[in-house]
Amino acid sequence: MKNLQIGYDLPNSQKRKVKRISQRVFDLKNRMGTIILGERYYDSDQEFDLKINKQGEILKIAIADNKDSLNLIEEHQYSAGKKIKSIYTNKKGGIESNYILQNTWNDNHLVKQEKYSHDLELISTKVYIYNSDDQNTEINLYDKEGILKWRVIEHFEDGSIEPHKSLTYDSDGRHTHSHYYEYYENGSLKEETGENTDDISGFRTIERYDEQGRLTFNSVVGGIWKRTYKYNETSLVSVEYEHRNKLHDIVNFEYEFDLFGNWVVRNHYRNEMPFARTIRHLDYY
Repeated sequence: MKNLQIGYDLPNSQKRKVKRISQRVFDLKNRMGTIILGERYYDSDQEFDLKINKQGEILKIAIADNKDSLNLIEEHQYSAGKKIKSIYTNKKGGIESNYILQNTWNDNHLVKQEKYSHDLELISTKVYIYNSDDQNTEINLYDKEGILKWRVIEHFEDGSIEPHKSLTYDSDGRHTHSHYYEYYENGSLKEETGENTDDISGFRTIERYDEQGRLTFNSVVGGIWKRTYKYNETSLVSVEYEHRNKLHDIVNFEYEFDLFGNWVVRNHYRNEMPFARTIRHLDYY
């Protein structure tokens, strides 16, 4: 479960619904390509465009790199509030990065997700299984030949809607990966932990969220790298980076807002030194 707060905040829609966000990140550089105080200008680093319908569903995300080359595109289609089709395009990636997801629903349950190449050749199929309490207890992934590749078994506590444990098994039935979840009383995710059963790999991740669903802590590679995210009432204000339990960097953010309470300028400071600026334009319905 990921949150949009870090990459691009979904806007405040209480006053007015947003139709489109155009956002661009600028790196702080001097004319020789390095930061020099007193003579600064910003080079474009990354740009993306986000389109949202009146229901708040994301229709399209387009990302360009610093050469103004459009690299990543996501397009989503909905029916009655359910995502039925997603098209992913990555101009720098291979077939695994350029694909189509087709979702099949039974009432409010996603029961099948088929993955196709852009040439409409089947790549894989996910099948979702539910119990009598409408809990998604099992997910099976099959290749294009219908051969099982892996299976996820979801475990629920009594009366819970979301799983508290997910165990992944390979095609031979070997347990390969585990995910554990904790929730707040309001049902929102509090903590997610993932780990491989193979201790040799050392893979373990931890993500924690506040009750508003905002990411507050992230730990990867067995805790070698850690990030702590802090917020005020409306926005992300700082990220602290730790490496091997030593503080590595502190990144702070300052904002300028429009009349509807959505930020349009975000200044980035690393260890109190300015290094980037994000500027975005919002179109409203």
